[in-house]
Amino acid sequence: MIPKIIIKPAYFLDPVFIGYVKSNPRNKDWEPPTDKEVLGKIDAYRKEWGKHESKILEGLFKVSCLSFYDNVIDVYIVSACKSPFSDPIVIPATYTPETFVDVLTHELIHRLLTRNREGIDFENLLSQVFIEEDNKVKVHIFVHAVHQALYLDVFNDKIRLEKDIERSAHMTSYQKSWDLVDKTGYTNVLSILKEKLKARY
Repeated sequence: MIPKIIIKPAYFLDPVFIGYVKSNPRNKDWEPPTDKEVLGKIDAYRKEWGKHESKILEGLFKVSCLSFYDNVIDVYIVSACKSPFSDPIVIPATYTPETFVDVLTHELIHRLLTRNREGIDFENLLSQVFIEEDNKVKVHIFVHAVHQALYLDVFNDKIRLEKDIERSAHMTSYQKSWDLVDKTGYTNVLSILKEKLKARY
């Protein structure tokens, strides 16, 4: 299933996130972007995403053998937040258009792993593999393996992969999961997912 991705402003969520960011004393001088600035970012994000959407969504099915459960996926853009998340998908308007595409792809992989038509019980899978790692690391081993396959096997873009890994350098769990994908091999991580899928049929 290839879903329709709708990138939109988060008019009701945005004040909550602005208040949250401002509540941190370290951000006392921070001023949120204007509505015009956010809408400008959203327009740029839509245009950049549109260049790659079909290839990304079809590529995700190709590398994971999973299809999205949802026909429509809303992507909410807010002025700022601590980090993006996937349910619902919320992303801050702080990225360049190119980086936004990679961040959105990351969140869509989360969604694909946890809500797919094949009915993979991702939580159960995580309880059986990489036992010694904490849950955040285990989750991102699979997310990053799928994303690496997309970068290399669909887009043939090693530089973009390297940039993604560099962005994760300050996040311990992300960096550890990238290291484990490198050590294990992304194709081997994906084979774990595909064996789980085969076992259902």
